[in-house]
Amino acid sequence: MLTSLHLPLVTPSSQSKMTPTEKPMFSAYPYYTSSSTSWFFNGPAAPDMSVFCLDHPSFGTSTDFSKPLAKQLPIVQRAYGLPKVGDIVSVLDPNSETIASMMLVEKKKETYVVSLSASSRNYIHSGIVSTREVPNWMVFSGFPAKAIVPSTPIRVLKNMISGASHDDRGMWPDPVSGGEINFFCNGQILDEEIGVGTLMKISKRDDNDVVVVMGSGRGRVKVPWIGRNDSNKS
Repeated sequence: MLTSLHLPLVTPSSQSKMTPTEKPMFSAYPYYTSSSTSWFFNGPAAPDMSVFCLDHPSFGTSTDFSKPLAKQLPIVQRAYGLPKVGDIVSVLDPNSETIASMMLVEKKKETYVVSLSASSRNYIHSGIVSTREVPNWMVFSGFPAKAIVPSTPIRVLKNMISGASHDDRGMWPDPVSGGEINFFCNGQILDEEIGVGTLMKISKRDDNDVVVVMGSGRGRVKVPWIGRNDSNKS
């Protein structure tokens, strides 16, 4: 069953972390949530998280990040292309600064109908389905920022980059297989069970060079992982 968190969107205090770039790069930084932040189905308060980001030329190299977030979204939406019915999509609400992964169940002229089923692990809400009709500009095939807990392992990050299935686009604008993605530090492949919190610490050391390698042979792409010392916490 499809599950999701009610996750923080890239907020005004964190927009500057996603930088217009001529070359792609990955990064992560801490995101401190308030005690009032709740799960999508009104469960316990969300813990402190990390935000996993992709900066990519497809998102524009001259984007003015002083503009309201809503005016930047069409650039990102065009980079991922139009979603199909049955796809896992990112549904954004800039007003409440939230994002949720849902399934696209119907396409209309100016709106999309999206659906989310509560996890069977949450027995109180198991079987409950949330269905919404939202403006099509709020629905994205993929999105370049994910809110995750710091213990999220590299093997899960790989699926976030490539998409976990054929109907999940992932973060990378072009099709890529999760089996072709590996994380390296100073030329040595990293254990897939290392969490993003540990990866952030590793990448912040001046003597460490962390890269994400996608593909193989002549089509291989090396994308640097940039350490972030900043956060959304003032």
